[in-house]
Amino acid sequence: MIKALLICTLTVSLICVMIVDTFSFFDDTGESYRNIFVADKLDLKINGCNFLNNALIKINKAKPNHMHYIDIPFMVDSSTTAFIKLKFSNLSSCSDEISRHIEIGMSIKEVGSGNVYVVLDINEHKTLWDLQDIWLNLTNEKFKPREKYILNVSIYPNLFSSCKGKEVAFDIWLIAEQEKDGFSDMEISCGNKICIGGGNGC
Repeated sequence: MIKALLICTLTVSLICVMIVDTFSFFDDTGESYRNIFVADKLDLKINGCNFLNNALIKINKAKPNHMHYIDIPFMVDSSTTAFIKLKFSNLSSCSDEISRHIEIGMSIKEVGSGNVYVVLDINEHKTLWDLQDIWLNLTNEKFKPREKYILNVSIYPNLFSSCKGKEVAFDIWLIAEQEKDGFSDMEISCGNKICIGGGNGC
């Protein structure tokens, strides 16, 4: 009888220990501080700026039948690669005559390696008028994160001297896009102008 009582007491004790221990497990709390989750960012920097507030192309005395060059440095501030597109938009009214004769060529230079990629050959004779509101891929290659690049724009006015003093104004839109994550960053340069040298307009 005593033996059976001892066994019963021991069994109840073990059950109590198990129950207490079980509740202790589920009631246990812990805190973790300073957990930080950082989403990837995509920042297109042009001329070293995050936000464009000036013109990228401004030629006050463009010479007819003469090649002009503009260098625009840029980089993609991101942890991953990105594609970049560009378009010319909002050509000023009354500028059709000029924009139809401003030929554009573009190439990209990777500063570190010196590699050059042709975006638009000047020999294709594409004009501002032809290119307006058309997105152009700045190469089919992805731009490396935090790598320095230069966009070289060739401008050739195939005009006669009778057009002196006339000008065309336009905006330049650039957008960087990541392929998988869906991040994008757009920059708009306003007030770009090409004025044919001479006359009262320049």
